[in-house]
Amino acid sequence: KKIAEYEKQNPEFKAFAKELYTYFAEERKMMVESGLITKEQAKHMEEMYPHYIPLHREADELLGPVQTNNLGVNTPIKSATGGNRPLQPMFDTIAQHTLQTFKAVARNDFGVELKNTIQTTARADATDADEIFDSIENQNRLLGEGSDGSGYTFSVYENGQKVTFNITE
Repeated sequence: KKIAEYEKQNPEFKAFAKELYTYFAEERKMMVESGLITKEQAKHMEEMYPHYIPLHREADELLGPVQTNNLGVNTPIKSATGGNRPLQPMFDTIAQHTLQTFKAVARNDFGVELKNTIQTTARADATDADEIFDSIENQNRLLGEGSDGSGYTFSVYENGQKVTFNITE
């Protein structure tokens, strides 16, 4: 009843919501085109959460910006967590989410181009959606030491599948 009342008082909410759903669908489309996720994963996300809009909470003034285990812009795909801090303004959240999406896509595009340019041995690993999202979130870990301790590896996503290849220092 309360929602119906709000919608009656603010008929523009429905049109604005539709614009937001379309905007975030386009971001998912970008992630599919770059190979970060598959069409099936994007469709699954849309079916599970058709009205999902990412919202971030305000940072604690004493602690500074809310951080995960790495610095800078993180992944555009995360699991929802609760909290009691005030929400950031919606447009701030949308801007941050857009930056996260573009960074993830650009980093993956760079890595795929690097892999194709150096024509190195690549290993594809079977992964599930949660592992993909966690790996994207921790992109700084996509550069790692080789399994034998010499050289380095770099991981990218092609059609939603994690691909790791060797690179030199």
